[in-house]
Amino acid sequence: MKTLLNNHPNLPIYLGMIYMIAFILILIISFINTFCYKKIVKLYTDKYGSLPITASMAKYSSLIATPGAYHAKIGFIMDSLILPYNRFSNHDMTKEQYEYINKLPIKLTIWFRIEGVLWIISIPTLAMTFIMFGMN
Repeated sequence: MKTLLNNHPNLPIYLGMIYMIAFILILIISFINTFCYKKIVKLYTDKYGSLPITASMAKYSSLIATPGAYHAKIGFIMDSLILPYNRFSNHDMTKEQYEYINKLPIKLTIWFRIEGVLWIISIPTLAMTFIMFGMN
């Protein structure tokens, strides 16, 4: 790792820039997702009556004010779109509800998928940046 940093001294800065760009995109996409979220919640509650418990508790949270609650809010959508069905991430949902989220129109779910991928990219990038700055 030291040799890599000696040969590429600006690598931590580049990784930090990638993280910042990804995080700005996440903020923009989370704003777009508020409209899609409202539509999905309306469709879901019309069909099943209520949201999963964690999603209903964090229904009015936002990424800026309450980031932890924001992930609980969109988790029932994002976990259903990205992860396979299991009782850990989809503990309040039946298989039918999980499949309902997966079968929603792509125009409602594409931004949640993109946001999920950006989170998957940005968190390890941030961790690598901290490690590399710590090694200097």
